[in-house]
Amino acid sequence: LARRSLAPLLPRTAVIVRPTDPPALAAQRARTATQRRLVILLAVLAAGLGIVAAVRTVNHELEGARQKADFAANVSHELRSPLTQIRLKAEALQLDLVFDDADRIAHYDAIVRESERLSRLIDNVLDFSSIERGVKRYTLRPDDLGEVVLKAVENTREAARASGLDFVVEMPDDLPVVWMDREAMGQVVTNLLSNAVKYGGDGDRVEVGVQALDDGVEVTVRDHGIGIAPEDQDRIFEHFYRVASADVRKRRGTGIGLTIVRYIVEAHGGSISVRSTLGEGSTFRLVLPLEPPPDTRDPRGS
Repeated sequence: LARRSLAPLLPRTAVIVRPTDPPALAAQRARTATQRRLVILLAVLAAGLGIVAAVRTVNHELEGARQKADFAANVSHELRSPLTQIRLKAEALQLDLVFDDADRIAHYDAIVRESERLSRLIDNVLDFSSIERGVKRYTLRPDDLGEVVLKAVENTREAARASGLDFVVEMPDDLPVVWMDREAMGQVVTNLLSNAVKYGGDGDRVEVGVQALDDGVEVTVRDHGIGIAPEDQDRIFEHFYRVASADVRKRRGTGIGLTIVRYIVEAHGGSISVRSTLGEGSTFRLVLPLEPPPDTRDPRGS
């Protein structure tokens, strides 16, 4: 019901307007109120979702910042450790503080071992930088993956022995050749071996296997160390990712070694995977195909 006074125009006169369908008007008012409530609810939900998204973005950025900060700290430590050992051993030799021939040889061996460790770290950091910038490329030629594995084992053997480990290699004599970048694949195998040595635990050996498949060549690296939890096995190849357990944290690392492994292997058209049981160890499996991916074949290698 609406009432309007027309006194200024028509003294002592009033016009009364009544709705012809009061129930319909009431229903319309109810619909309008409901629509307003829905609009308010949607606005609140949108604001809430926006806040959640913003929080997730901030948390993601903070986590990325923490990972990068950890990476910088770990690289600094990894650089400082071999440099310190090289300096101490070299100074001892320079000052004639080592009198026994066997000790002198051990000092020289330590300098060589730490120099190789330093070189591997620098190679990893430089390659990771190229990968991040999208400029890393590989040229594939027919080559013997078995030879690459044996060379990587030999280059890593001293570091393994220093940790109380040795390599046990099983490999046939008649492996087929695969298309690969020899230097890059050497880095892959070396990273896998170094990883096995670092996390080899109380075991006395790291088992390395190479065998021919119907359509490729397989390399496995098995340690008997601390193992990897199921929830971490899919993430260990991510940038900067390191398992959060105390056993892993007390072993310093950069968190990029396995990232580089995955990138190189996939650039070769291959695959890399891991099977692991906590407290028993891990097995990394690398497979390279006999034929290379398109546009990676070096015509000089045909």
